[in-house]
Amino acid sequence: MPEGSDWSLVAAVRYGRSNSAKHKHQQTVEVRPSGKALKSDNPWYVNLTNFGDTASSHKQSQIIADFMVGRDVGLGLWGGSAATVDFGVRFAQFTSGSTAVLRDKPDTFIERIPQAPTAFFPSWHKYQTNAHNHSFYGFDEVKRSFSGIGPTLSLNGSQTLAGNTHEDGLSFDWGMNAAVLFGRQKVKGSHKTSGIYMGNFAAPPISRYSNPTKFITRSRSVVVPNLGGFAGLSLRYTNAKISLGYRADFFFGAIDGGLDARDASNRSLHGPFATVSLGLGN
Repeated sequence: MPEGSDWSLVAAVRYGRSNSAKHKHQQTVEVRPSGKALKSDNPWYVNLTNFGDTASSHKQSQIIADFMVGRDVGLGLWGGSAATVDFGVRFAQFTSGSTAVLRDKPDTFIERIPQAPTAFFPSWHKYQTNAHNHSFYGFDEVKRSFSGIGPTLSLNGSQTLAGNTHEDGLSFDWGMNAAVLFGRQKVKGSHKTSGIYMGNFAAPPISRYSNPTKFITRSRSVVVPNLGGFAGLSLRYTNAKISLGYRADFFFGAIDGGLDARDASNRSLHGPFATVSLGLGN
């Protein structure tokens, strides 16, 4: 803010990223009987487990940049209050990528079928054992992005709670912003699913299905409304300020969250914040 002027120049950049990965595995632990061998008159066992296994990873990043010109509107409704209106340009970019692999064998079933003895081995086996089971597999990998730019308007205010308005003191700070971003959202990825039905260990599958790998590529021009705001407390010194508060920004319909078909979804950024500001000059 130039000295002696009600106008100010504002430039701000926010960047964030997150990464996560999970692996979940669950299975049965019981030992299941698989037939009876009459040679020893003792049952023998095969350790057949039903299981589900899922592995996934996700990463995302965002950058928001504001370039604005503001003016002190001096609301002055209460003593020690101040407010500015800022108008300018906002740029936002969101990127994300995820991968998931699923494997499942949910229903192993042991079936013992009576079998007639043969002439050569009359007492060898009394039962023929089949292990019926289904097995499933799924995989998907997808990358999503949005980049947009557009006009933005914000109103920011401060109310002194203790101390001097322009020097040392404690104040309640608040703000709200609105923007309209014109940009492009993109999706690129692939997915595949398959399954088989087995009748026993040695025989080929009784039935199977397989949806071959399907590749997805979409790009679309979109208009994204953006609303946000913040509230917090600031402790001011002559040339410094420490602030604590909560900030939220909502970008409506910014991300294409679908796979085979477009599904517009919102991107929200919200949470507590802490800042330290240092002044330059007198």
